[in-house]
Amino acid sequence: TGPLPEYVSGATFHTAGLKYEGGKFGEALEKFQAFIKANPNDPLAADALLRVGFCQVQLRQFDDAVKTLGPIAEKNPRLADQAMFWLGKAQFGMAQAVDANNPAEREKQTKAAVDTLRKAADKAREMANTDPDAKARRYDMLFELGDSLAIAKLPKEAAGVYEGLWNENGQLPALRREEVLQRLAVALGTAGEYQRSDDRANEFRRLFPQSTLTGAVAFRSAENAYARALDVAKLNDRNRAEELKQKYDEATGKFKEVADKFPEFERANHARLGAAVCLGQLGKLDDA
Repeated sequence: TGPLPEYVSGATFHTAGLKYEGGKFGEALEKFQAFIKANPNDPLAADALLRVGFCQVQLRQFDDAVKTLGPIAEKNPRLADQAMFWLGKAQFGMAQAVDANNPAEREKQTKAAVDTLRKAADKAREMANTDPDAKARRYDMLFELGDSLAIAKLPKEAAGVYEGLWNENGQLPALRREEVLQRLAVALGTAGEYQRSDDRANEFRRLFPQSTLTGAVAFRSAENAYARALDVAKLNDRNRAEELKQKYDEATGKFKEVADKFPEFERANHARLGAAVCLGQLGKLDDA
């Protein structure tokens, strides 16, 4: 038998795409693979193979995904940035699966994944002049890069990525601007840069007063205040007792704000616990 008519093969590809968009990655994988087998010379075959890689990443079949996506990244210029991006996601998944007792290997694989994600974003930037969708893809890639660095407990590096995105100013869509500034505030605080984190948090609340991410930003500010209190407490200096009290008072107020104003926030209970811990340090156990 010959190849399927174009309208039939196109419909098959579209059906597989709908399965993917619906989160049915296993079914989508089978349909994309069947499409390629039946239509190896179809113009959509390369796109189908790329989506096989997508499905394998979503299904956490990282080894298979690397084998699928690596050759596309090397040999197909039109799809190179997307293949490289999902290859980086697969490599990062493999890095996260490395035994925690082997930190050197985990670090090595994480670095490789981060490098691939950076290259993908660079490739998308190169393609933006000829591919109108490449600019939006690049933003997604940089978000993924920042989030991967944060997951890998590299907050300083993550903050650098988020700050670069934020400094692109009006080019980011409005919702993405909220997301990147919130992530930047959190990453800076996690990296121990409390003042810069607070500055970004205050900027966020000024620019996006109705944002659903405000609870997360407020919680980061509370964590910063608590960290400052701990820094003073570690000095064990009686001459700084009043300063320590002020620090715990400030942290208590910020934790309470999160618990009271953002009860639906996923870490509201952590905020209540934080306030209780601070009150305990102040000797106000009845209030805790």
